[in-house]
Amino acid sequence: MRFKSLNRVIRGWGNYYRHVSFKHEAHKLDFWINERVLIWLQSKHDGKGVRWILRQYRHREVTDQYNRWNLGVQGSNGEMIFITKL
Repeated sequence: MRFKSLNRVIRGWGNYYRHVSFKHEAHKLDFWINERVLIWLQSKHDGKGVRWILRQYRHREVTDQYNRWNLGVQGSNGEMIFITKL
């Protein structure tokens, strides 16, 4: 699944840079990653619009730490797989 492999790379970046202060760059990278995922999803769905993509893939991610909108897909065992944020 692409979201799982993407999450592995994002977590790897986060672990590599965890000892330095890169909060501003992390926000820029999160924005860039979401933009690229939206472009990929548009090409995957034959040029559907961004609003259609967001209705299909944007879900509420609720944990004990945060409550936010995020791009996610349903995994094979029914759990939601969200894009990891730096």
